[in-house]
Amino acid sequence: MHTEGGRPVYPRLTAFPNPAIMTKVNKALADQEAQDRDTRSDCIKSVLEAKQKPGADTYETAISVTYLSAHYLSVNVVSSYDCAGPYPTNGAEAPLTFDLTTGELIDWKTVFKPRFLPPDEGEDSAHPSALARLYKGRYRRGETATDDCPGVIADPSVSLSPIFWLSAKAGLVVEPDFPHVDAACADDLNLSAADLAPYVKSALFLADLKATVRSVAPVKAKPPQAKAR
Repeated sequence: MHTEGGRPVYPRLTAFPNPAIMTKVNKALADQEAQDRDTRSDCIKSVLEAKQKPGADTYETAISVTYLSAHYLSVNVVSSYDCAGPYPTNGAEAPLTFDLTTGELIDWKTVFKPRFLPPDEGEDSAHPSALARLYKGRYRRGETATDDCPGVIADPSVSLSPIFWLSAKAGLVVEPDFPHVDAACADDLNLSAADLAPYVKSALFLADLKATVRSVAPVKAKPPQAKAR
């Protein structure tokens, strides 16, 4: 967890072959850090206005670098907060994954072939996406699951609204963003390069995932570095 006086602290790239890319990524991380600090301040303000006392658990953020290679950087941000509203939020994932060849956040639609991702609202949804089939086929009930969860997952109308990030330990991590009423049924799905091979457009993405997660490819150049600031 990276915090400074309770405020979120995001990592920065500290070494990278392309200084312009490093500057661009670090600016995006700094902007997100500032936005999250403003959100925390607003949350504390709401608690005070409700005549309550803010505590250590009023707004908590855990920030970690989960994947770093020459081509991709994933920073996972997990927030829990209780801003005196009707429902607290626990463990909300808001990961950032950068394409280090451009310095931009990844648009996951450009990574996968058609029909892998769930359709956007208004698009043809007559057939379940390949991701939905994978998720339902590998679903395992987590610690928070209820007896109703198998029925929720099997429902053809359930929407994954997936959140993605890269993990050097697990590959591509997929977390469904279920509505609050079904949130207890959500469980992460980890997909390896082999799992994703039929669905990914970019050979570079697959090669990078395979090399980074399995650590089978020697690094010839000085690798990028990131640390919290």
